[in-house]
Amino acid sequence: MALRHVLFTRFNVASPGKEAEIRLRPGWLDVRFELFERYCLPSVAAQSRRDFEWIIFFDEKTPSPYLDRIEALRAVFPFRPHYTALFWLGDMTPDLAGDGRADWILTTRLDSDDLLAVDFMQRLREETEVPSPQVVNFDNGVILAPTAPVPALYARRDTSNPFSSLLERADGPIRTIYGVTHREIGQFGRINAIQGAPAWMQVVHGGNVSNEIRGRRISVRTVDRLFPHMALGAQAAQEPPLALAVDNIVQRPVRTARRLGRRVLARLGVR
Repeated sequence: MALRHVLFTRFNVASPGKEAEIRLRPGWLDVRFELFERYCLPSVAAQSRRDFEWIIFFDEKTPSPYLDRIEALRAVFPFRPHYTALFWLGDMTPDLAGDGRADWILTTRLDSDDLLAVDFMQRLREETEVPSPQVVNFDNGVILAPTAPVPALYARRDTSNPFSSLLERADGPIRTIYGVTHREIGQFGRINAIQGAPAWMQVVHGGNVSNEIRGRRISVRTVDRLFPHMALGAQAAQEPPLALAVDNIVQRPVRTARRLGRRVLARLGVR
């Protein structure tokens, strides 16, 4: 049984409109490259299992100075840059995933500012060792708020997250994990919901409009071995003694109330 595994990441391919102009600006690109180089790229390079391909989508109008930067980053991990004007990756990824030799196609999604735990790919391949059409979703992860002097870490459970994978036969119509949004993965069919240790990390930062702090705050040393390049364990000694308790007892309920309030106002049409 031949299986081809492709990891897909969208970097600066924008939706039509004003967003397209923003994602080509040097200031915006500088921040995105910094996030990618600090978080995403090292986490993929650190994978304990590396028999996968990584295709990263860049806008075909990406300014030339950044093209050299992209090539230099390929020395860290040999990803394949794909330059395109298409926003809907579901229209393009099937052709990139199929190679005519594999019996099964496994595709995984990863945002350019997020991280994979060091054993993510190993755990994923163990789950797909006996192939059957399925979505694999690692429900447990963490959210990182890079605060000073020590980053704050929150345990998060998400049953339909942007780290999901799709295993499908290569002899039929290939859809890839980008065939639907990550909130709609149930449309593919069976979801293999994996529990256990955190498998991913999302970073909350100023340029991220969709992520927010959620979950129960935990010590940074909890996931040190899963994200070794972050050196979280070395920062644990600086964690304020009462920070976790105060956050979970006081601040977490406040965050939850605010989130629920926004939902109610949104349903009422109030902005």
